[in-house]
Amino acid sequence: MDSEKKRYSELDLYKGIGIILTVTAASGMLSAKLQYRFDSACFPMFMMAAGALWHKRGFKTDEKKVLSEGLVRDFMPFFWFSLIYLLIDAVMMFIKPDSYGLFKLYNDIWDSVSFRGIGVLGFMSAYFLAVCAYRIFRHNFGLLPICILLCIVAFCLTGILYYKGYTGLYDAGNMDLGIASYGMRMAHLLWRCSVGMFFCAFGEVFCLLAEKLKEKKLANVLLSVLFIGTGIGLSFLIDRCDYTDMILDMPFITLPLSLAIGGGLLLLCNWIGTVRPIDFLGRHAIIIFLTFSGFGILKAALALGDFVFEKTVNNFANRASVCVAVLVMEIVIICIFRLKVFSFLFGERDFSAAETEEDIL
Repeated sequence: MDSEKKRYSELDLYKGIGIILTVTAASGMLSAKLQYRFDSACFPMFMMAAGALWHKRGFKTDEKKVLSEGLVRDFMPFFWFSLIYLLIDAVMMFIKPDSYGLFKLYNDIWDSVSFRGIGVLGFMSAYFLAVCAYRIFRHNFGLLPICILLCIVAFCLTGILYYKGYTGLYDAGNMDLGIASYGMRMAHLLWRCSVGMFFCAFGEVFCLLAEKLKEKKLANVLLSVLFIGTGIGLSFLIDRCDYTDMILDMPFITLPLSLAIGGGLLLLCNWIGTVRPIDFLGRHAIIIFLTFSGFGILKAALALGDFVFEKTVNNFANRASVCVAVLVMEIVIICIFRLKVFSFLFGERDFSAAETEEDIL
């Protein structure tokens, strides 16, 4: 199989865990402290997965090919789903005029053209820039100098803005439409991109470490537990972690704890190899990510959970109902959107399973 199209079950498993953490954090059912611990892993894990994937596939392509591939794979989903979300807004203006009005439609259009993104779509624009830029840099430079450079950039930017009282994109979101607001959003996107590249680099580092430990199962497990435990331990030292608005409490702790949790989970997935149901979610992570919120799936599941809670007065029944409802609805959505006719919406991605080692040999 072409190395640029080959799938890796350990990375599908890794992304499957990442999408579970993402949906769980977005559900609002977690306490604030626990949600921040989930949030500290979600954005970094997908960036680290990209770094690990392109390490396996190689950095042989030049700038033009990287940009053309990125536009198709990562930016076109942002474009198409922006249009879909705006269409949903327009339809809902007639169905629920009290909740959906012209003001919301205008704001969503502004979020789209400023690449802030409607809902979760901001991740796709940041992912596109971060992964393309990282691939281009790695095509021209070695891993060590890139890691050093990105460490300096990420820690300096987050540190300076944190100690200068940065309050996230709240200010830009409340500014009048205009050049100043647009410029702030562009600056925010580039900042998020630079931090994303930092995680891409260390995704490659942990992938290299995982390859070294492929035959040393005990060392792999011990290191993964050590990294995850260290990350969780460090998370008790911070009060907030938000990679969407880039509000990172104590960034000199937040960035290392995100690396530790994300890297530890990558090593753990390298040891486990495959868990088919979670692999399935990981292969279709982009479908789940782009539909669970924007298509109202999570909202419907939470409404069902509230109904179950009213009948049972049982928190476990409430949470179980939400989980089952999201899973069932997403499986239906996946079965529809993985059809070839919809492949253009997701950058012509291949959703087939990774081949087994026996098949490869």
